[in-house]
Amino acid sequence: MSTSSHLPSPRFTFWLVLCAIILLATNMRAPIVALGAIAPVVQEALDISEFQIGWLGAVPMLSFAVGALISPAIAKRFGLENTLIAMIGLLTTGMMIRTVIPTWTGFLVGTLLLTLAIGFANTLAAPVIKQRTPKHIPLITGLFSLTMTVTAGIVSGVVLPLSERVGWQWALGGWTILGVVALLIWLFL
Repeated sequence: MSTSSHLPSPRFTFWLVLCAIILLATNMRAPIVALGAIAPVVQEALDISEFQIGWLGAVPMLSFAVGALISPAIAKRFGLENTLIAMIGLLTTGMMIRTVIPTWTGFLVGTLLLTLAIGFANTLAAPVIKQRTPKHIPLITGLFSLTMTVTAGIVSGVVLPLSERVGWQWALGGWTILGVVALLIWLFL
């Protein structure tokens, strides 16, 4: 009896990879644009200054740069997908920290972690797409880019009304669910 009968079909694997890529793209934009849309609400809730809320807006660019700079070496050492999976876990952890530790320090640490992870993912997504879907690179790359753009628009439009209904912590932290699902799919792959 062949063990290949227990392996998922290539078609099933393709659709799982597509779901994983789309969830990755969603997670790479939601926590960034969500903060921008409700920065005054977070500033008031955390009782922080304009300088501090400004830093929360500047941290992503610095973290993206660091992540992009060091991610190739780390991916080479630990493997492309292993590094990406670790970064999805770090991104999700950062989103959780911002939600469950509602202090300036908690929010800053969560933002540093999640934006560093996004910096890595920005660099690692294209090679993973190339490796996992070599016959569909333009399609998957296009869907990845489209998902990031659409997510940014949707999140920026719904996060303020959502924060008014469920509170700013849930409006920001609710996106963590997508991170957990993305992590589970990547671990399955």
